[in-house]
Amino acid sequence: MKLLEKSHIKIHPRAIEAMGANLVTNDNVAILELVKNSYDAFAYKVKVSFGVNNTSITILDDGLGMDKQTIENDWATISTTCKVNQKEVYRDGKTRIVSGNKGLGRLSASRLGNKLTLITKKRNQPIYQTTFVWNDFYEKLSTDECLFEIYELESDDDIKDCGTKLIIEGLNSEWDNAKLEDLKIELQRLLHPFKENDFKIIFNNENEPLNLFNFQDGGDEIEISPLINDPVYKIYGYVDKHQDVYYTYEEIENYNEVQSRKTTIKSDVITWEEIKEKCDSLLSDNLIYFDDVNCGPFDFEIRVWEMSNDYLSTISEKYGLKSRIIVRKVINNLKGISVYRDGVLVLPKSETSRDWLGLDKRRISQIGRRLSTTQIIGQINISLENNPKLIDTTSRESFVANEEYSNFYVICVAGIIEKLQKLRNNSKVEENKKVAVKDLFQNASPDRLRQAVEEAVKKNKSAAEVQKVVNEYSDNLEKNLEELKERVEYFAQLASAGTFSKLIIHEIKNATNPILRFNKSVFSTFKPLPERIKRDYDLSEASCKRLLDLSDAFSPLSRVTFKKEKHSCNLFSEVNNVGLLMESVLSDNKITLKNEVDPEITIGLHPGEIQTILINLIDNAIYWVNKRNYNIKIIRIYNKSINDREIAVNVSDTGTGVDEILGEKIFAPGVTGKLHGFGMGLVVANEIIASHGGYFKNIQPGELDNGATFEFSVPKEKK
Repeated sequence: MKLLEKSHIKIHPRAIEAMGANLVTNDNVAILELVKNSYDAFAYKVKVSFGVNNTSITILDDGLGMDKQTIENDWATISTTCKVNQKEVYRDGKTRIVSGNKGLGRLSASRLGNKLTLITKKRNQPIYQTTFVWNDFYEKLSTDECLFEIYELESDDDIKDCGTKLIIEGLNSEWDNAKLEDLKIELQRLLHPFKENDFKIIFNNENEPLNLFNFQDGGDEIEISPLINDPVYKIYGYVDKHQDVYYTYEEIENYNEVQSRKTTIKSDVITWEEIKEKCDSLLSDNLIYFDDVNCGPFDFEIRVWEMSNDYLSTISEKYGLKSRIIVRKVINNLKGISVYRDGVLVLPKSETSRDWLGLDKRRISQIGRRLSTTQIIGQINISLENNPKLIDTTSRESFVANEEYSNFYVICVAGIIEKLQKLRNNSKVEENKKVAVKDLFQNASPDRLRQAVEEAVKKNKSAAEVQKVVNEYSDNLEKNLEELKERVEYFAQLASAGTFSKLIIHEIKNATNPILRFNKSVFSTFKPLPERIKRDYDLSEASCKRLLDLSDAFSPLSRVTFKKEKHSCNLFSEVNNVGLLMESVLSDNKITLKNEVDPEITIGLHPGEIQTILINLIDNAIYWVNKRNYNIKIIRIYNKSINDREIAVNVSDTGTGVDEILGEKIFAPGVTGKLHGFGMGLVVANEIIASHGGYFKNIQPGELDNGATFEFSVPKEKK
């Protein structure tokens, strides 16, 4: 091998376009990148102005400014390391962590317009000006030919002590009112929503007509409404170096009665082990974590509002707003969860990435009441020091999908968000006493509105009073429709589960019968069987029989005529059958199931119904008995008499017991204390008992060492 020569890597000037105009995903992100450069220059104030007829964009700040050497060696050097080497800037005895580190942010200007004029001044230094015409650069053959001239100015109208001004002309896009409003919203998100900001953003649109209020203005300061400090629910805390979540949850009771409000507070820990368990249970969410990496500590705060009209009216009245629409708009402008690194927005940078955690998708696809981005404002604070592996993609629209980001993501979704949703749902149940579905339809009937309006007309009420009647009906209608939507979504899931169970029962029978036929053939051909094979044969026969018994018990539940049929079963036998069905899991967990039911009692339920109830209760009991570090592991089932028509069945365990906060809420859809539970089992069990006219209740304290005790009534067999 012979060395011929050493050569250079060359960069064509069109690479400037690729790293600027083509890499930045949209115009708003481009402006945000330039505003963040002002923050990195320790500006206290930056002003974004759009010239008359949208001929130019000017970004003016009062930051530290640049001298001639900085323009040449840093600003005009693509992907410079200046911010990597100097991660902090200092001014007036204060320190700021710089937000940029790729050295590409200023190239965003090339996306906005063809011509960029830079005017800058460092304290006690001259004012310098230079101009870049991007299309001229792109036509050159190499970057060595991309020359720019630096001028020294005597003065500038806008820069006195120090600062930088960017004037972008030859704009590549039209900026109509809608696009400008979107930009204002994105600029608002740059500001930290829950902390004091020492960085002000001014927005000035010179196309707005002058009036009495703005003829002397230099623009409007981008501000955050104080109503975001008035959520219904709030969770905040931190994630430590072990990836455990320490949180505090706050909820305002009687929110709509402002004078009677009361705040309840709960603090607890979600361990990394619990988060991993949750990830494993949410298989459809594809939540991937890595045990051998750590995303680093961070803190968080998420605020939640209810978006029904009664809540929105309370807020609009409290803050003197004209309508509920304004409240929705304020929350919508900052909706979702934002990530800030050292106080500067990292994610999201545009509307398309607002739901980077996939909350809206999960709200549709999973059982239970989930949060939507439209009702939450949240912030997560990371830092360059603690979270060095949480890296922005070059497009600035997401994080690099590495292992540290995977852990960060699952902590947010399976840890913080899941806990917030569960606590909120538990609180909502008591507030919303469940109305029968038929009553929801009745409440939505237009007859009520017609009667109310006719009554108002008969009494010669004014148009304003009639309008009030209509508004009240509209509010109630919206509330009923929202409740109806939740019910339909939930019971649609149950219906899907029912359809799926039919398929499972069918497949069990199809798959089991050939095994039984094969067993019979083996036995008749090779009998007597050797002892070892005989044990396997008996085990196979017993397992198949249990599967068939299970399918026989549940298959009648899917018949259309089931409810019209008369059913009965021996309660003692069915408790034993469930014990056999769950024998392996009880044995694995060293839990004793005590059947203390009267062997003579026959109840008026189908075996599949009572088994469904008992399986749900025993499955819950197994979970909570294991959660308690207690050497006595017992589940006890017994009955007691109510009257000559019905009996009560009690299921008690030595587990942790039901949280007092939950109480009877535990029977509502979506409410569960389990880390990976859906809040479905007790709802189904309660529905079965209710269909027979019985009751289902949670007894506190529990009867076995303060564990859980559930009691339900069932009818005796009708003679």
